[in-house]
Amino acid sequence: MMASWDFDTDFCVVGAGSAGSVVASRLAEDDTSVLLLEAGPKDSNPLVHIPAGYFYLLKDQRYNWMYATEREPRTMDREITWPAGRGLGGSSSINGILFARGQSAEYDWMAEELGCTGWDYSSLLPYFRKAETFQGAPSPHRGSSGPVSVSPFRTVHPLARDFVKAAKEAGFSEVPDMNAANREGASLFQQNRRGRFRDSTASAYLRPAIRKGRRLRVETDAVCSRIVFSGKKVEGVEYSKNGKLVRVRIRRELVVSCGTLRSPHLLQLSGVGDPDHLQRIGVSVVHASPNVGMNLKDQFLVRISHRTKGVLTINEMNNFLSIAMESVKYIGLNRGLLTLGASMAALYCKSSVDARFADLMIMFAPVSFSSTVPGVLEREGGMTTG
Repeated sequence: MMASWDFDTDFCVVGAGSAGSVVASRLAEDDTSVLLLEAGPKDSNPLVHIPAGYFYLLKDQRYNWMYATEREPRTMDREITWPAGRGLGGSSSINGILFARGQSAEYDWMAEELGCTGWDYSSLLPYFRKAETFQGAPSPHRGSSGPVSVSPFRTVHPLARDFVKAAKEAGFSEVPDMNAANREGASLFQQNRRGRFRDSTASAYLRPAIRKGRRLRVETDAVCSRIVFSGKKVEGVEYSKNGKLVRVRIRRELVVSCGTLRSPHLLQLSGVGDPDHLQRIGVSVVHASPNVGMNLKDQFLVRISHRTKGVLTINEMNNFLSIAMESVKYIGLNRGLLTLGASMAALYCKSSVDARFADLMIMFAPVSFSSTVPGVLEREGGMTTG
């Protein structure tokens, strides 16, 4: 006999990350009940909201799933860390707070060559504009009334300007706005920041929806363990919180939005996936779909560090006195080290003359890291391209 349900909801969204927070808040605009489940904590840690706080959150397993790749010969038998946000806002709460769209030619290629109807740039542009409020010069490519606040850096390190200058001297163009239609060339990054603070999807979408009194129920520290099916129809979900199993019946739709790894993981635990794999892990097949959990591709980042002289980099400022002074700048002027993100400038270029669009990105940051201890800054001045 099937156990009873603890409560009902019209919609359930699993995962309150970069996508899930947006979907849940938009669904709640109608007069419907929406349940949003998030395995991680609330975003109450101040480091979530201070731009430079990401550096510490990447080492905190409360906010980062701390994934790592398997060791293999091509990585010299090393594990490569793979951050993934855990908590309200997901990766938008712990990433390097750099706001970068895709380029128009790439979206057009997806539509034309891959048959992704509706994914061409002209079709997507209204949604890009709808999502943002750009704090820069007005442009037909930028939004002015959206939920996410986007702005240029308040503090630009002189080496970042030198990076853009060097790219121009090498024959590349300077791009005034990397989030316009064309970004091939060198440009300074922009940030999703509202005033002094990071503007994650939790702060941009969830909190306004909750303040407006919408029927949006957000459960944090709630790990969804199974999708409940009746035949091939979703009936509900099960999640655990504070050691208790909770069963929720879904009247309309379920949205699985818990990340690149955990979304297929949840589907497999629920009986959706490759039958051979499900049999090996002891899960009954609900729907055979061999591609679930397969075909993952991600870009690879190779860093090159350079020693610097005659200019202060973040390395030399990693001490108590400097951080105290930077805190005063941040609080009083919204400037300085604490406003920075993971990078400051980038060059987008083609890997060959035959490339249809820029398929390489070279980022710049006025900081360098230890080659032996992951996540630790070098003591001497340094900068990184990669």
